[in-house]
Amino acid sequence: MILVSGVKLVTSAFAVALATQCARNMIQAVVIVRSSNSVPILTNSSDICITSASSSTNGVIDDATSASLPAAVIVLQGMKRKYLLNLFCQSRPPSNEVWLIGDWEGCLLDNNSAMMNFVSSILTHMFFGVGYGRWNGKTFSTNSEGTYRFLPAVDKVATGTTTSRITERHKFHFSLQPSRLHPGTSSVQLRYSKHHPRLSPWHTMMDEIREVPGHPDVLIGIGCVAWGGGFLNGAPFCLWRKEQED
Repeated sequence: MILVSGVKLVTSAFAVALATQCARNMIQAVVIVRSSNSVPILTNSSDICITSASSSTNGVIDDATSASLPAAVIVLQGMKRKYLLNLFCQSRPPSNEVWLIGDWEGCLLDNNSAMMNFVSSILTHMFFGVGYGRWNGKTFSTNSEGTYRFLPAVDKVATGTTTSRITERHKFHFSLQPSRLHPGTSSVQLRYSKHHPRLSPWHTMMDEIREVPGHPDVLIGIGCVAWGGGFLNGAPFCLWRKEQED
């Protein structure tokens, strides 16, 4: 009985803490989106300029792979969620969907706290990628559809990111649409509902992506599911175009 009561207490405490963190994320997003309406959209010729206040070591950076990443990605990995949301709101979507076609590597970014980073990682790598490995990015195809890319974690640790064992699963449809997160602007939306039944937890999953100003081969995105609070509680991520192998 004591053990059962202890488990219930821990579970309840975790649920309360998670709900509090989700509410914090949502309030933060509302404030940032509203304030961004008075800030001009950055042009593609602009370069991301990060102050010391917006960049820090937040536990998201993977030191083992950072040396091979584009400089802009390393900067994004060091940014807190509020600055990532600000950057998203000041960015523009790719000029056309055809430009996206190809393979993109990806990583999760800061989601406001150690708890939310943990939840994002579990949902992305374990629940969504169950049986396929860790999320490695996305592939965009010519028919306005794409897939998630997964790579066994052991391969990434031992040999670095490779394409030899990449598995592509979970299709999505992508198109330029009015932004759900930032009303009055546009984003490239990735919708998964067409490829998941209504009772699937991933049926309401959706991403929005935009170009990082001055870095057209790097995209900043926000991903969410409706039952998790939608885009106001969305998790930031980034994609960068995969280099062609010789």
